[in-house]
Amino acid sequence: MEDPGLWDEEPVLSRRERLRREREAAHQRPVRTRLRITAAAALVAALLAWLLVSWATSSPSSSEPLPEAPELSGSDDGGPRPRETPPDGTAPAGTPDEASDGEGGSTVGPGEDEAPVLVVHVAGAVREPGVVELPSGSRIHDALEAAGGAVEGAALEALNLAAEAVDGSLIHVPTQEEVDAGGPPPIWPQDGAGQDPAGQDPSDGFPGDGAEEAPVNLNESDAGQLEQLPGIGPALAERIVDHRSDQGPFGSLEELAGVRGIGPAILEDIAGQVTW
Repeated sequence: MEDPGLWDEEPVLSRRERLRREREAAHQRPVRTRLRITAAAALVAALLAWLLVSWATSSPSSSEPLPEAPELSGSDDGGPRPRETPPDGTAPAGTPDEASDGEGGSTVGPGEDEAPVLVVHVAGAVREPGVVELPSGSRIHDALEAAGGAVEGAALEALNLAAEAVDGSLIHVPTQEEVDAGGPPPIWPQDGAGQDPAGQDPSDGFPGDGAEEAPVNLNESDAGQLEQLPGIGPALAERIVDHRSDQGPFGSLEELAGVRGIGPAILEDIAGQVTW
C-alpha cells in the first residue's frame, strides 16, 4: 500500500520550470496593483460625489435673504460690539427711535403738532352755552353740537349752519320770539370793535332788552336801517327805498302798503316803530 505522505511533498522543479513560474509571478504583480489602485480611486470618487450631493441639497437657496449682520456700537474699550435688542422688540435707549430732534433737541411733547383750534362763544337757545374749542375748518353746526345742541324753540333757520365758524366770534342761537321781534344778526365776529357787520354792538342785545329804541324814519333811513324793523328783510327794504325814490316820501304808515310784499300784518308789527 502506498504511503500518502509521499504526495504532500512538492515536486522537484527543474531550473527551467522555476524560471517560468517566476516570470509569471512577476507579470501578475502589476496587474493586482493596478486593480487595487482602480478600486481605491473608484471609492474616493464615490465619496466625493456623495459629499457634493449632500452639500448641494443642504446649502440655503440663493433666493433666501442672508441673515443681517448685528449692528455694532462702541464698547467701553473703544472696540465695536453687537448692539443688544430687547426681546420685546422695543428699541433700546439711545437709538434714533427716541423722540428727539437732532443732537441736544428737546423731546417732542404730546399735543405740540396738533391742528390749530378755533375758540368761539355759543350763546342763546343751546343746552350748554359758553366758550367752546373747535378744530380749524369747523362749521356753525359743529359749534352748536359742541354746546350740547339747540333746545326746543330755537330758530335754527335764522342761522347758516353750513357757514364756517370764525375764531373769536359770538354765535347766538335765537328763539322764534326773538326772530319775530327782529333781533340783530345771530353771529358777531369779534374783530376788535365788538360790532356785527351791520354796525350794531352786541351789548345792545335784542329789541326789548333795556331802553326802547328810537323809531326808524321811513323817508331818511337806508335799506340797512329799514331791515331792523320786524318783518322787513333785505328785499323788502330795497323795495321801500325804490318806492320812495319813484313815488316820493311817505306821508303816513298806510302809504307803506303800496310797497309790494307789505301787508296788514307787517304794518301792525311796525306801528309805533316808524316815523316819516
